[in-house]
Amino acid sequence: MDTFNPIQLPISFDPSALKADLAKIRAEEWINHYSTSHHQGRWGVVPLRSVGGHPQIIYASPSGIQADFYKDTPILERCTYFQEVIGWFQCQVNAARLMLLAAGARILEHTDEMQMGELVEWRIHVPVLTHPTVRFVVNQILIPMREGEVWLADFNLPHSVDNDSPVDRVHLVLDCLPNDWLREQLEKGHPMLYDQKTGAISG
Repeated sequence: MDTFNPIQLPISFDPSALKADLAKIRAEEWINHYSTSHHQGRWGVVPLRSVGGHPQIIYASPSGIQADFYKDTPILERCTYFQEVIGWFQCQVNAARLMLLAAGARILEHTDEMQMGELVEWRIHVPVLTHPTVRFVVNQILIPMREGEVWLADFNLPHSVDNDSPVDRVHLVLDCLPNDWLREQLEKGHPMLYDQKTGAISG
C-alpha cells in the first residue's frame, strides 16, 4: 500500500446540522474505547454502522469485505444528517462511528492496521465538535481540522491526538473501501505537505 499525506477532500458539511445530530446521542450510548494502552483520559465511541448493526460493537475489522458485514445501528436511524453525510460517499462505507476525546485527554502515538491481505480501508474524519487548540498529528504533520471538513489520512502511519482544550472533541469516523470515485476525490483534495529538512508544513 502506498502511503500519502493527510488530504482535505473537496467537500464540507454543515457544522450546525452535525451538532444537531450529535445532540440526539444519549449519554449512556457512549462506550469506552477498548484500547486502554493508547490513551489517557476519556475516549468514547458510539457505533453508527457496526458489525451486524449492533449498537454496542465498537471494533472495526478490515476483514469485513462483504457488503452486508456492517449494518446501520438503531442510533444512526434517528440521526438523519449523519445518514446524509455517510450517503454522500459513493463507495462502500464499512464501520462508521462517533469518537469522543474528552477535554484534557490524549490519544498516544500509535499506528492502526488498515490492511488485511489485499484488502485496504481508507479512514475518513469529519470533525463534529472541536477546538483550535486540538492537535491531531499524523506522521509528524499537524492537521488543522475544522468542524464540517472532511479529512483522509493514512493511519497506518504514526498518529496522535492531544485535546488540550476546554471542550470534548467529537469526530465522525468512516472506514471506506477505496474505489475509483474515492480515488478521484483524493486527487481533487488539498494535501498537507511536510518538509523534513525545514520542518515547514503547507497545505
